[in-house]
Amino acid sequence: MKTKETVEYRNKVLIVDDNKSIRVLLQHLLKDAGYETVCLSDGEAAYHCLSNSSDDFKIAIIDLEMPVMGGIEVVRKIRSKGIFLPVIAMTAKMLEDSCWNYGMPGFDGLVTKPFAQNAIVHAIQREIERCV
Repeated sequence: MKTKETVEYRNKVLIVDDNKSIRVLLQHLLKDAGYETVCLSDGEAAYHCLSNSSDDFKIAIIDLEMPVMGGIEVVRKIRSKGIFLPVIAMTAKMLEDSCWNYGMPGFDGLVTKPFAQNAIVHAIQREIERCV
């Protein structure tokens, strides 16, 4: 059984994107910032991973549009199971503020691609600090 102390010290980020180059880039950026990463290429794999081991992760970064299962569906399903791990949405599309505020419940943050290299690290750190 995991204690509060072991959960607080986890330093692992789940990266979910169907684009391999994005996964590799994020993996390197986050490694340099001191995070461990697990990379998955589709939402269905992310859903199964989080359903079975969400306590292993500090935060997840999930692309909104992927084959098999997109990020919106992943978040809807994990939230319905009572999993409230912080999740940052990632997308290449520009989203209107109203769409973000009203059409995508369950996400804790948003990063648009292409992103500045430090933007993703700052977004992760901001959400982790907010959820502590």
